[in-house]
This record gives sequence, structure tokens and C-alpha cells, in this order.
Amino acid sequence: NGTKTTRNYETRIDGHRIYTLEATDEIGNKNSLKIIAPLDREEPSVVTITNPSNEVWVNADFPLTLKSKDTLSGIKNFQYTFKNGATSITNKESTGYVEYANSSSTQNENKTFVTPNYTTQGNNTSYIRACDNAGNCSSLSTTKIKLDKTKPAKPTLDISGTATLTVKITSSDQHSGIAYFDRRVANSGSSFTKFDETGKTSITITTAETIEIRAVDVAGNVSDP
Repeated sequence: NGTKTTRNYETRIDGHRIYTLEATDEIGNKNSLKIIAPLDREEPSVVTITNPSNEVWVNADFPLTLKSKDTLSGIKNFQYTFKNGATSITNKESTGYVEYANSSSTQNENKTFVTPNYTTQGNNTSYIRACDNAGNCSSLSTTKIKLDKTKPAKPTLDISGTATLTVKITSSDQHSGIAYFDRRVANSGSSFTKFDETGKTSITITTAETIEIRAVDVAGNVSDP
């Protein structure tokens, strides 16, 4: 009924914004209210990642440890995406990212978070960011998830010769690849011995014996003999 309301604001150097609401009635009476609200336009710090598999194949499920800092509104959560082979990925995209379960908080200036275990096998690249309570997200951090829990195929043997036998060995591995072969005398109860040379795929036998041969992959999984 004739009352006019105006709103002004100023930004202080400490990152807070002061809103002033002023109401004026028809005869000039005024009343005002000041509200001090934090203003955060800064991205959180780039996420630091502790990854037991980064550039190294492992054979058991594992978590990542993530750390980030935001001194104004605080870290809200950590998010990730897998986009293998993508030509461009930015921290500004509003879709395509998944929030880590249980990583959310209302305000946390320095936040350390241990992710759920990674269980998907293969060599994948994860892009990770931290987002604050004002909606700013950090620049992306990347890490490789290299997980192989599958043992190699049982070796096949191609035997040739008579008095001296040459045994050619082949096997295959789904993820990390064959690292080496090892052997022992069958049913001896002794430990398996790695072939003299890494990558060696044949042996020569000059004495009568029955041997067992296994394939070992880069992640340490061992085939049936």
C-alpha cells in the first residue's frame, strides 16, 4: 500500500557480502535491515589422491584416499567420472559426475575422505573433483585404476624332440598380461621356481621327470598348473 522496498549490497574484502534491505512508507518513514552473508567464488584446492594402484596393477579391491581444502564455504562432497578415451573433460560440467557415497558434509574446511572399494577390473582413468557448499568445483585430478583379480589361463604345452625335449609354453591373461612362467617337479611339494628369464616361453628337458608349469600375470595372479 505504497511502501517501497530497496535492496543494496556491498562486498567486503574478507569474502562476505552485506545486504541492506530498506523499506519506506508513503509519509517517508524508513526502516532497514542488514544481513551479512558469506560470498564464495573460489574453487576448492585440487584433490590430492592416494592410490595403491596408480600405474601399478593390483589383484585385490581397494579404496582411494582423497584430500581437499576450502577456506570459505567448506568442502561439500567429492565427485568422480570415468570417461576413457574422451577428448575433453572439464570441472565445470554439471552432469556426468557421480558423488561418492557418504562424502557429503555441510561444512568442512580440510576434508579427507576414503572412498568405497573399487571392484571393477581393468585399466580405467578416474577424474575426480571436490565441490564446495557454494557450488564451486576444483580443477580435475586424474588417477588410473588398474585392477586385475582374474588368474591367467592354464598353460598349454607344445613338446617336441626325443632324447632332449623342448617345451613351448603359451597362456593368456585378460587384463594385466603374462609376466612370467614358473615350474616345479610334479607332486614334490617343493616351491615353484621362476624361469631364468622373464618372458621366457620355452624350456629344455634332458632328464626324465614330470613337471608342473604355471603362468603368473603382472598383478600377481597365478594360473592352475
